Amino acid sequence: MFKEELSNEINRDVFCYETFEQIFMNVLNKHAPFKKKVVRANHVPYMTKTLRKAIMRRSQLQTKYFKNKSQNNYLLFKKQKNFCSKLYKKERKKYYNSLNMKDITDNKIFCKTIKPFLSEKCTTSSRITLKNKDNIISNDGMVAEEFSIFFENAVKALDINPKDLTLGNTNNLSDPIEIAI
Repeated sequence: MFKEELSNEINRDVFCYETFEQIFMNVLNKHAPFKKKVVRANHVPYMTKTLRKAIMRRSQLQTKYFKNKSQNNYLLFKKQKNFCSKLYKKERKKYYNSLNMKDITDNKIFCKTIKPFLSEKCTTSSRITLKNKDNIISNDGMVAEEFSIFFENAVKALDINPKDLTLGNTNNLSDPIEIAI
C-alpha cells in the first residue's frame, strides 16, 4: 500500500530532491504518523533511574488527582510528592558528597557541576546588610552611601590622571578603538 502510493505520487510530479523528500514524508506520515515525545529537563548529573521513575509516578498521580479530585487521589499524590522530595535531596547529597575535588579543578567541569544550583529564573528581594567595623548597616540609603565611598576610594587608588581621560569631543580621533576608549 505504502509502496504503491509512493510510486503513484512520484510518477505524477516532476521533481527535484526537495519535492521528493516532501512527497516521501507526506506519504510516510499518512501510513506511519510521527509520534511526539516531550523530553523532561531532568538531565542533572545526580538523576538516577529510581528518582526518574518516582517523578514519573508523581506526575501520573498528579494528573489522576486533577482529573478526579477525590481525597484518596490527593493523599496518594501527596505521599508520592513527599517521597520524591526526600529522594531528590538524598540523591543530590549522595552525588555531591562523592565528588572528587581533583576532578572539578577544571573550570568547565566545575561550572557544569555547579550550574544546576545557579538559576537565572529567580530574583531575590533580600536587603543588603553591611558590616563596617562594629556597625551593622541595613538602611538602603546608608548602604548606598557606603558603596559610594568604597568605589570612590577604589577609583582614587587606581591613580589615574583625569587629564589623560578625553571626555566629550572625539571628532579629532580616527582610530575606532581610541573613540571607544
